Amino acid sequence: MPSGRCVPAASIYRLPYPNGSFDAAFACAVFQHLAAPLEALKELRRVLRPGGVVGVVDASSLVIIRYPTNPLLEAWDKLHALGQEHRTGRPAHALHLRTLLREAGFARTQAWGHLGTEVGPAAAGTPEETRRVAEAHLILLRGELALAQAWVTRHELEQMADVLIAWGDAPDAFYARPGFKAIGWV
Repeated sequence: MPSGRCVPAASIYRLPYPNGSFDAAFACAVFQHLAAPLEALKELRRVLRPGGVVGVVDASSLVIIRYPTNPLLEAWDKLHALGQEHRTGRPAHALHLRTLLREAGFARTQAWGHLGTEVGPAAAGTPEETRRVAEAHLILLRGELALAQAWVTRHELEQMADVLIAWGDAPDAFYARPGFKAIGWV
């Protein structure tokens, strides 16, 4: 931190630091939730020194690998994407991180893909991991956004909750989503 002070909260679109304050920046699971990810990357670029680097990990993707599946789980996945689109004001699609980094002014970029989950970097391939994914999805499902927007009824949400719980306890359950990692150099 510059001058040893801690800033408890700030907007990623308007960081409270002078130009060139940092050698490095890192953002994990941030840009997938933003309405204007390019503007946020430009702001990170502004606070980096010449030769600085930014690291990004993001899981913005509509691709979901789930086994076993059924129509209610597929309906939940679509509802989840609708919620993300509603919150960010943009379609829920994979962010093209290298393109965004270049457009934000980073001179050189590199990117990779991986499979992970909302609750960790590895795909959910054990009963404990699939239960954690199911629990995380239940928390999102039980939010009031889908009901307030009249995307589903309370009964439909409860049906989805029941199948999520059953899926999370299924001995052969598996879940993964693509995630993306990128580095940009000033």
